Formats: sequence, C-alpha cells, structure tokens
Amino acid sequence: MPTLPRLILIADQIAAGGRPLPEVVASAAAGVDGRLIVQLREPKLSDTIAIQLLRAMRRRVPAETVLAVNNRPNVARALDVGLHVPGYMNAPSGEFALRGRSVHDDDQARAAIAEQADYAIVGTIFETASHPGREGAGLAHLSRIAARLAPMPAYAIGGITAENAANCIEAGAWGVAVRGAIMGAPDPGVAAAEILDAILDQVLGNPGRG
Repeated sequence: MPTLPRLILIADQIAAGGRPLPEVVASAAAGVDGRLIVQLREPKLSDTIAIQLLRAMRRRVPAETVLAVNNRPNVARALDVGLHVPGYMNAPSGEFALRGRSVHDDDQARAAIAEQADYAIVGTIFETASHPGREGAGLAHLSRIAARLAPMPAYAIGGITAENAANCIEAGAWGVAVRGAIMGAPDPGVAAAEILDAILDQVLGNPGRG
C-alpha cells in the first residue's frame, strides 16, 4: 500500500453550498497538487447519481488524488475506488482499492484492526458547526485511539481547521479529514493548501512522525 495522503476531503453537495460538487472538489485537489483522498458522502442519493458524481470528479482531479465513497460497496467495486465504512456498520467482504473505517471508541478500533482497514477516521475531536454547543471528544481521545490503532494511519475529524490541524498531528494522527473548512470556503484550493501546509509544518518539525 503506497503512503496515504495526509488530507481527506469529505465531499457532499450540501457542503458545496450550491456550487457544482465536482468543481469544488477539483478546486480543492488542485490546491494541494492532488495530494488528498476525496470521500463522497451522499447517503440520500441513488447509486446511479453517486457513480455520475465520482466519474465527474475523476475527470477533473489530478491522477494522484484518491477517490473513495462512503458506505456503498457496490459503487466502490464498480468504479474501483476506495470504500469507507461507518463505525456502526459491519464491513463488507471482498477486496477494495482502499478500505477505511470510522472509529469513535475502543470497540470500533478493535473492529478496524480486525478488518485490517487501510486507515481509520477518528472523531469527533472538536466542536463542529453542524452541532454547535456539543463538546468534541478532544485531543486526548484522539491520542489514545490513534495509539491503539497504530501502525494504521488515523485521521482526526470534527471541527478541523488550519489553526488546529497541527495539534491533531502532535496528538498522534497521521492526517485530518475535513468537510466544512474546505467545502464551504470561498476558494477550496486555498483552504485545502492552508490545512495541508499546517500539517506538513508540524511533521517537518517532528521528523519522527514520518
């Protein structure tokens, strides 16, 4: 398995704010020279529309960009893209281009390890705009779960911005997964680049993090 990008973009049409989703994704990917995983998360769309969106993204993003889909194994197989499985779901059998798993607690961490997932998304770390007033699990939670998952790459999710992304890396995350701070930005490419730069600055300042 090649080294995974440090940034995951969670992409959906609502977060795109009325702009064409493939164009927002393409802008974000261009801002980081394609160095990200794009996870399409659209639970209410048909598989047919999800396939159309992923194909449109594939035409617009650099070859280095990794595409994945949330909780749609048939779509993942049809397009040979990655599959991300929510923490509460059982993982489907079979091979996928990339296999990810959401992890919120120790039981879900054990499931990710047993399934030999390629990566895990750990959250929710900080308060999010979609759930104002709901306290995040915090960096100590991230550190503990990331250590339990190691050497599996762990990505922090939930309220991630350019200002706190480095804190997640310092706590033990391999990278971060972001929705609103990139999808809702006036220039998604600039927003993605700022977050990735913050991550890489932390990594370069701590060479032991790889």
